[in-house]
Amino acid sequence: MPTCASCGEHVTGRFQRVFAGNDGEVYGCPSCTDMTAIINGEPARR
Repeated sequence: MPTCASCGEHVTGRFQRVFAGNDGEVYGCPSCTDMTAIINGEPARR
C-alpha cells in the first residue's frame, strides 16, 4: 500500500503512478500538500 513519505497517509496506486518521483516515492499528498503544489509536481521532489 503506497504512502506519502512526508505525512504517512495512504495514497492510491494511481496517485503514486502519476505523482511519484523516479524513485517511486511520493513526497506530498492531498492531506499535506495543497492542490496547486501537487499539480506543479511537488510530490515528486524531496
